[in-house]
Amino acid sequence: MILSDKRTLRQAVRAEIAKLSHEEREALSSHIFSKLAELSEVKEALVIALFISLADEPQTSNFIKQLLSKNKRVVVPRIEGEDMNFYDI
Repeated sequence: MILSDKRTLRQAVRAEIAKLSHEEREALSSHIFSKLAELSEVKEALVIALFISLADEPQTSNFIKQLLSKNKRVVVPRIEGEDMNFYDI
């Protein structure tokens, strides 16, 4: 039952995201990552793990650039077989 609910919720969220214009997605991404940048955990972190965004996800590229400009180490996950490994950008 829970798996079905989760799947339905994901489909509904994807449908709503698909309705957004490019400009709306960019604005929302900017808002998300400006809030993250304000967190003390982010400010104090030496290493930050992020994902490389797909088209329908919050866009991480500008936030990654911002973190790198502040001399943060940014790592991204890569699934290799059954393992998730992290690699420096």
